[in-house]
Amino acid sequence: MAVACSGGETTDRSPGGAAPPPSSLRPGWTELPDPPLAPRTSATAVSTGEEVVVVGGGRFLCPPGADCEGPDEPPFTDGAAYDLARRTWRPIAPAPTSISGVTGVAHGGDVYVLLPGTGLLRYRPADDRWDVLPAPPEAGYRVLVSAGPDLVAYRVTDEAGEHRDWRLDLGGGAWAPLPDDPLPEAFDRQVVWDGEALVLVGTPRFPPTRPATVAAARLPAGTDRWEPVPATTTSGYQAWSVDGLVVVNPHGRQDSGGVLDPPAGRWRPLPPAPDDPTWSGDLAGAVGRETAVYDSGSGWVLDVAGASWLRVPPPVGGTTTDAAVTAVGRRLFAFGGQRWNGRDGDLLREAWLWSPP
Repeated sequence: MAVACSGGETTDRSPGGAAPPPSSLRPGWTELPDPPLAPRTSATAVSTGEEVVVVGGGRFLCPPGADCEGPDEPPFTDGAAYDLARRTWRPIAPAPTSISGVTGVAHGGDVYVLLPGTGLLRYRPADDRWDVLPAPPEAGYRVLVSAGPDLVAYRVTDEAGEHRDWRLDLGGGAWAPLPDDPLPEAFDRQVVWDGEALVLVGTPRFPPTRPATVAAARLPAGTDRWEPVPATTTSGYQAWSVDGLVVVNPHGRQDSGGVLDPPAGRWRPLPPAPDDPTWSGDLAGAVGRETAVYDSGSGWVLDVAGASWLRVPPPVGGTTTDAAVTAVGRRLFAFGGQRWNGRDGDLLREAWLWSPP
């Protein structure tokens, strides 16, 4: 099998703490200037293309794999934005409520975070202002995705019964239901935008199959009818859109996952697993020629264009968990988290940028 080593052991540190310009970045980690934030875990990081906005998080320390009681204090509301061109940080207005452990999306240059029971938060960098917008009409946990002109909130499972997915009219501020999709009741539902259409993948609940299959459908922009896409005979969880393709994470399941070409309706298997003791079968993300998606600050990512694997090593100092991560083009931004040495754990405020080869 082809395994492309990232050269990620390289770490750049610039004089005076200033990050080097993107054009000078070598493959590997580059430490960025310290942000104007206290150390924390589980913050939310979103790249708008010009800045990376970091908000929320908390002081909760818990060793990996441990069963810890919940935090004694509420999460943070403060945040900061890193200017990718100027390589500087600025504090931002505090969010109207605490934020921790949730993902956000960039849409139209703004940042959106959906909080169950609170509503939809929008941060407008141009005005340094937060707005509280209405949540989707139906209760339940949903995930946001930026889908061309639309902002979509989709449910992740039908295990409590089928409910609708919703599209937000940003001009009028009203939610409208998406057309009913053709998939049967499913769990591990994921919706992504492939550049031309919404793509839905999920594992049907009934009838159970061995191994489980991943069903799919596609909703082209400007239409109200889903197009069925052939299912794959492998299972997986988490779907990411990279360069118009959809990558399904095997999530630790042997001989699972795959890559879907949505317009063509064709699946291809993932490359053979890396022969490496650090391989867990759970992907940290996927990277293409122009775009990437990251779910973790270290681990193995799929090089979609090269049909090979890249290893993202931990930043200097050791393995970090619960860091806030986001893609900046093909690069990986990581902030904060916690690091453990035996029984001693530390909250972090470091910010890093990893560049693939």
